[in-house]
Amino acid sequence: IRKSAFEVLFALTESFRWEDQPETDPDTKVLTMAGLITRIQRYMLCAIIFINGYHITSTIIIRAKHYFLMFETWHPFDNSSMLVLQITNISEIFGAIANITTFMGFTGLYGIMICVACSQLEKLRAALLDIKQETSEHEGTFSRMQDQLNACIRHHQEIKRFMQEIEDVFNPCFCGLFIMLLIALCCFSFSAVMSWGHSGDVIQGFAGYFSMLLCVFIFCRLGTELTAQAESVGDSAWGCDWVGTPVHFQRCLAFVIATAQKEFTLTAGKFVPVSNTTMMNMLNQSVSLFMFLLQMKYRNDGEKEGKLI
Repeated sequence: IRKSAFEVLFALTESFRWEDQPETDPDTKVLTMAGLITRIQRYMLCAIIFINGYHITSTIIIRAKHYFLMFETWHPFDNSSMLVLQITNISEIFGAIANITTFMGFTGLYGIMICVACSQLEKLRAALLDIKQETSEHEGTFSRMQDQLNACIRHHQEIKRFMQEIEDVFNPCFCGLFIMLLIALCCFSFSAVMSWGHSGDVIQGFAGYFSMLLCVFIFCRLGTELTAQAESVGDSAWGCDWVGTPVHFQRCLAFVIATAQKEFTLTAGKFVPVSNTTMMNMLNQSVSLFMFLLQMKYRNDGEKEGKLI
């Protein structure tokens, strides 16, 4: 991960303010992106505590009855003795905690950055719709409207720069991350099938599967939301009170609409969109593998029973 790139991304957030925005929409009572920023931090903290707590507890309970390693990996030393086995297990537990915490922290960071961008887009849309003519068609009225529109254009350019920085920072990370997530989903499906009949291992396998699926959902759902929010700026610009305004005002408004119509999509490595479509494809592949393996297991068990008879 490029530390300097993230520092630039964090620096861009300093020009934005979302504390003055309501946490829920006054009309629909739906949670706004500004309200979601603080909640994501709490949700990720609860997720880290729950996943680590469940993983450690289940590992200790299972390994207390059966003395073997948490991860069946090769080690450059003899771990047959009880002391070495326990030390290795403890080191693997701490390694698992570090990996889970880092991964969930990265997911939370991504979610916060997307929510910051979406909150500013919501703020921009409200500012555009607030551009209205007064009853008297005085020259000062159009001057005030032009000043409001100029402020919106500057704000829009800052948001566009921030969105592009999000793409530049996260797309190299997503390139490998989505591959690892798909592999993890398939591995958890394989683990659940191979442990079929052992409720503890099956539950742990499904818990890992849904944890990975939750991360995929956060990545893709927020990516789709950012794309939709960016496109909706054009609708808000069209919905402002522009009829009867001077030509130069309408040209500036047309510039905002044209800029918003350029589709913005977060990508993984510049070739896979971070969207709901990608999430459904990953879910479909992992579930298909699970059903195939489960069918093969049932067939294999049936053949074994037939031979015994």
